[in-house]
Amino acid sequence: MKSILRLLSMFGIIAGLVAPTQLLAQNIDPARLQILMDFAAEGLDVSSYKVPPPHIVYVSYEFLQVAAYGVERTRGTGVQGQTFLSVLASYSFDASELRLVDGIDYSRPEHEWVLVHELAHYFQQVYHKLYLDKARCMPQLEPAAYRVSNMWAIATGHGPVYGAFIPICEDD
Repeated sequence: MKSILRLLSMFGIIAGLVAPTQLLAQNIDPARLQILMDFAAEGLDVSSYKVPPPHIVYVSYEFLQVAAYGVERTRGTGVQGQTFLSVLASYSFDASELRLVDGIDYSRPEHEWVLVHELAHYFQQVYHKLYLDKARCMPQLEPAAYRVSNMWAIATGHGPVYGAFIPICEDD
């Protein structure tokens, strides 16, 4: 379990699903993105007022899998018996960008929770003094992001709801 949690923090913070359900659209409607940003900010008890949308880049599905799990594990040469969640999006703190899989229709209700989760990470960076600067390691940012995406899933009836997330730092 500890190794899985560590993997989630590699190359940005990652939200995963078992498999994408719809592949179609690419661009996110700016008005809808603002609604999702407002929700994520409110869930973190910060303001989205005058906060520009994050820089969004579209990458291949394979790119996100390799970024999250490494080349060896994604090519089947890693530890046998391990299973991995399909990574559908990530927020890279290093690059300050929201990475979305090219071809997934994020406007579909079952995918919006992924955006809300990653937007929570975006606001953790925007309000770094409240979040990023206080975190000892990146996994410590996950509970708040999952809380916000769980709130979205409950409020809309779309998306998975995750239980407790226990952050584990490398030096634990």
